[in-house]
Amino acid sequence: MDYHIFKRTRYNKDRKIKVWSYWYFDGEKQISKVCPHCKSKIEAENFIRNLESLEKKKSSLVLKDVSFTMYLLGSSHMLRREQMGKTLAPGTIEKSRKFIKDINSHWGNEDLKSISVKKVIDYLIEDKITKNHDGTYRVHSNSWKNEYLMVLKEIFKEAVYQGVISEIPNFPRFKLQGKKADILSTEEINSLFKPENFFNETLFLFFLLTFTAGLRLGESRGIRRSQFLLQYNTLVIDGFIRSDGIRTSFNKRGTPEDPKTRWCLIPDEILSLIITYCDKNNIKNDDYIFQKDGRPLRKSYAEACFKRAIEKAGIRSGKRKLVPHSLRYTYVTRMRRDLPAEIVAKIVGHSSTSMTNYYTRPNNEEGVRAILSSQESVQKLFS
Repeated sequence: MDYHIFKRTRYNKDRKIKVWSYWYFDGEKQISKVCPHCKSKIEAENFIRNLESLEKKKSSLVLKDVSFTMYLLGSSHMLRREQMGKTLAPGTIEKSRKFIKDINSHWGNEDLKSISVKKVIDYLIEDKITKNHDGTYRVHSNSWKNEYLMVLKEIFKEAVYQGVISEIPNFPRFKLQGKKADILSTEEINSLFKPENFFNETLFLFFLLTFTAGLRLGESRGIRRSQFLLQYNTLVIDGFIRSDGIRTSFNKRGTPEDPKTRWCLIPDEILSLIITYCDKNNIKNDDYIFQKDGRPLRKSYAEACFKRAIEKAGIRSGKRKLVPHSLRYTYVTRMRRDLPAEIVAKIVGHSSTSMTNYYTRPNNEEGVRAILSSQESVQKLFS
């Protein structure tokens, strides 16, 4: 880019002053700017030379030059995110740094302008991790690939901010391979929630609350007595237990600065059972309600107990996927019978109604019941 210096007249408190400036063409548009702190032509020329040097450096930057300090605490990238209100949870920062390392190991020495969407997608499709004993390869999940693309897109955003490139590639997402959890029918719910189907009262109430509040498993595991607002029959969801056993002070997609706290109403009968259980077991305000050996229930333990309860209740899963998360799917589906998606999204903590719609599952048995009243009319079609 060609820069040209000149002197321009400015007014400061009715006084004319001459300032060194420069102009250049950005496409067909002429841009004029002041040479900051330049008091002489020599200083202005030196400033222009530095600009030209910076442009040359930018044109030769490779991906690792842009991404090297991203997601590092104290870096310009992180400080800028904080000032724009886009803070991240510590676990997300750590995971993003791992992706930066993976991305740099393959693309680090490549010019950003040469990294096309096709090259990236082809690379991820052919991605192989390790060779199995039978000669086949283990590959990353599509969920991992989507996270990889998300961090790579953030690198391109940073490059745009630095002026290295002007556009961010639009990377498509990989289809998630995991089967969605299935829901339970009314009869199955009533069969499941009997104390005798669970090892103890703790597990019975744990899953009962998970269902009646539409909670994620990590949220249920991290419930403390202080989260219940008895005067409103409401449960405050203000954190969850992470996979490493640490409880956060914010919800999924939240941060310490923007915790995404939400509230949900609890049926009177269920709330009474929970409070009675807390009083009986001397559970204080800051104590976790659902514990085993003095610690919050482990995810794997809860999943195993749920599977056993399903079997004891005589519920046949068949090809259905019945897991603890099925309780959340069931809750959303049943709440949508009476409430609009916008309200349900607020209750369960979805960032959009499209996610709430994703959780809403049709149930054949209940669907048929809803139209039984039309049976007589159907029989009269030919009469």
